[in-house]
Amino acid sequence: ELLEYYNRCKDAGLRPALIRDAGHTQIPSGTVTCFGVGPADEKEVDKILGKLKLL
Repeated sequence: ELLEYYNRCKDAGLRPALIRDAGHTQIPSGTVTCFGVGPADEKEVDKILGKLKLL
């Protein structure tokens, strides 16, 4: 699901960036853990990500 949202942002031209774990803990090195978006207009980001809950 994370990569689906990443690709939707990429297709919309919102400049997302995948964040990969360094592998210093229990998560294997290179595991995608999240992604960031921007800089971008908040309204454009909300069109794709606005339904998601903030953690």
